[in-house]
Amino acid sequence: LPRWIYTGAISWITGFGQAESAALPFLTGALADAVGISSLQPLLVGMMSTMIALWLLVPRPVRPD
Repeated sequence: LPRWIYTGAISWITGFGQAESAALPFLTGALADAVGISSLQPLLVGMMSTMIALWLLVPRPVRPD
């Protein structure tokens, strides 16, 4: 990214991160309330799998030899 867009890009990333950190617990609670507590384990496994998959998409830094 060009230097002039760093501040805006970091602001968007932070905003999306905060929105998602508030949305997932709300959705988990609403689902557990509607379906029952037994829905939490599959949801947790799904969230952890998604997080691992996203981390695997992060490129590794290239180190000069």
